[in-house]
Amino acid sequence: MSTNKKWSVLLQVVLALVLVGVGVGGGYYLWGKSPVPQAFFVRPGTDEAFQGSDEILSLISSARQEVLVAQMEEEDIVWLEEALASVSADVSVRIIITPKDGAKFSQLTEMGFEIESLDTRGAQHHKFIVVDGKTVLTGSEKWWGNAVLVTNTAVAESFQEEFDFLWDLTRPPAASEPGWDKMSCLERLNAARFADLVDVDRIAGISALRILEYRESRGAFDTVDELKDVYDIGPALSSAILDGLRCSAP
Repeated sequence: MSTNKKWSVLLQVVLALVLVGVGVGGGYYLWGKSPVPQAFFVRPGTDEAFQGSDEILSLISSARQEVLVAQMEEEDIVWLEEALASVSADVSVRIIITPKDGAKFSQLTEMGFEIESLDTRGAQHHKFIVVDGKTVLTGSEKWWGNAVLVTNTAVAESFQEEFDFLWDLTRPPAASEPGWDKMSCLERLNAARFADLVDVDRIAGISALRILEYRESRGAFDTVDELKDVYDIGPALSSAILDGLRCSAP
């Protein structure tokens, strides 16, 4: 057997083992047999339901220190109000909602909870709840068909960091603050927040996040022209973004 053929056979064997491993590992994860304690509310791909809403109410009601709730939409209002009504006044509650449903969450604002809206147009997102820094409920955008409960401090800490990142994105536009009009184009690009960027015509949430991540990874943009180096931001979109920040491309 030639050397090339031997390597080809070996590669096929390795690939087969990887696929088997992924299948077995994925099966253990999906059916709640991973090392991380968890419990699906609805088995993926079936209508076999667990105690979904009851588990959520119980989870939030058990809070003693903090409840973080991200990416809530209109269909979540009823059960969220019911769950939070049982939370002690000593518990800190922060909620991130979608802008289109802002007015519909007024009841929760009146209940004294901190609520911010975040426009994630064009960016994939998922719902999640973190309770007391140790328990996480997470799933897809429409989590009633795919949700998992994880009781693990390390996992909860990572979700807390994600929540704080999203919460920071809800800050009002830098353009609304004093001093913006006196900034140069480069200064505006380095000071722009998520709200400034998603307000630009033709730019989606995912593009705004890419710009912020690019800027953070380098500390700042060195030149305005560097905006074109951000993934999926070509010359035309770069010019549109700079126009949206009320300055012109060089």
